[in-house]
Amino acid sequence: MVTLVACSNTMPELTNQPVEITPGTQHISFAQNQQELKRIQALDLRGQVGMITAKERSSTTFTFQYLVNNDYIISLNIPYTARVAKLQKVGARYYYSEDNNTYSSSSAQEFSKALFGFSVPLEVLNKIVLGIPLETGDKSTAVISGNVIVSQVYNGDTYITYGDFRYLDNKYIVPYAINIRRGT
Repeated sequence: MVTLVACSNTMPELTNQPVEITPGTQHISFAQNQQELKRIQALDLRGQVGMITAKERSSTTFTFQYLVNNDYIISLNIPYTARVAKLQKVGARYYYSEDNNTYSSSSAQEFSKALFGFSVPLEVLNKIVLGIPLETGDKSTAVISGNVIVSQVYNGDTYITYGDFRYLDNKYIVPYAINIRRGT
């Protein structure tokens, strides 16, 4: 089990301290890891994600299946229950399934607000889960330490921090713990 630590309202400063990653990854540069992550055709991940807003805090474990063409399936274990919800992106459409009910929409923002009560960046969720820097205009807001991304800002008000990295298939370094916090 991974413990998530809430981030502050400001991004951390870039540090020159190396990040302790799974032994054997020191030879992989950040650029090399990012190139490999962008080439993924299919990948199954497990991890934990925390969501923090001004009104709520929650965390859950997830299973992430990255599919070809930037499509994905995320299974979320609903806290304090034995239920599992499934969020799926297929092309430009989003699907949410829980308790034999399925909902769909082509508007990521409206769909995530209806599901979670606030806007979750579903259109770039695959990049967030893999630890790929998000581009905002012509620049990235990612903070890099060693060969991994440790935090980034999305849309000026969503702060994403990463931790507990794993080395998969002798190719990819991916985050196991992800914290998404909406600005207040």
